Amino acid sequence: SCLLIENRDEFVNRAFSLGFTTIKVPRDNSTGYFLFIKDSFQNLYEIKEKE
Repeated sequence: SCLLIENRDEFVNRAFSLGFTTIKVPRDNSTGYFLFIKDSFQNLYEIKEKE
């Protein structure tokens, strides 16, 4: 699943402070990365910032 949010960094900091696992996967040919969080049921959610 994918979540579109307004401020990805703020969301991830909040999720991390609540104990969620965050995973960063480097993108090929880019300086960016894919960002995921894992919930307590071990589901992964891709976090994308709205443009």
